[in-house]
Amino acid sequence: MKQINHSRKWPALLTALCMVMTMLPGVTVVAAAENFLNAVSHRHPICECGAGDPCDHPAVAFSPLPESVELTESGDYYLTGDVTEQPLIVSGANTSVRLCLNGHELAAGIRVGDGGSITICDCSEKETGHINADWYTPAVRLGVGSSAVLCSGKLSGSPVEGSVSGGEESSFTMYGGTLENGISLCANVTVTGGTMNQIDSKENGKSISLKTVP
Repeated sequence: MKQINHSRKWPALLTALCMVMTMLPGVTVVAAAENFLNAVSHRHPICECGAGDPCDHPAVAFSPLPESVELTESGDYYLTGDVTEQPLIVSGANTSVRLCLNGHELAAGIRVGDGGSITICDCSEKETGHINADWYTPAVRLGVGSSAVLCSGKLSGSPVEGSVSGGEESSFTMYGGTLENGISLCANVTVTGGTMNQIDSKENGKSISLKTVP
C-alpha cells in the first residue's frame, strides 16, 4: 500500500508559514503552529457523542496505516489507499485503535481480538469510506469482550453473518454511518444514529437475528 511522505515538503511549508506570520501580526505563534500541523498531517475531530448531544472534540492527529495491517499497540490511523487483500487485525487485549477510512476501502474487513476495541470514522466529504468482506464474513468481527464504535462510513460484509458479528460480551455502538447487513450475535448493541438495513438470514439451518434501528 503506497504511503505518503510529507517530510520533503516541510522546509518549504515552514518558510511559507514564516512569511504568512510576518504579514499577519494578529496571528499568534500557537495558532500558526496549529494551522501548520493541520496542513501537513491528517488531523480532524472524531465525535463519539450520541445524536443530538452537544460536543466539541479537539482534532486528532492520525498516522498512516502500517503496511503490515496488524496492530498490536493502541493508536490513531488513516488509510492512504484501498486495502484489498488482507483484513485489518487489531490484536492484543486492551489495544484501542481509532481508524479514519479517509474515503478508501478495506475490502477484507476488520478483526478485533479478545479485549480489543476499534472506533471507525470517515472524514471524506461524501463519506465514501467502506469496509467490506466476502459472502460469509462480516465487515467487522469482534472477539470475546471486544468492542467497535461506528461514527461514519459504511460497513457491508456478509448477508449471512451481518455487517458486524461479535463474540461473548462484545459490544457495538453506532452513532452514524451505514450498516448494510445488520448485526449478529453482539452481546450489547447501542444505536443512536445512522442507517441500518433490516435483513433476516437463515443459512444451513442456522437462524441469525439481526437487530435494526427502530
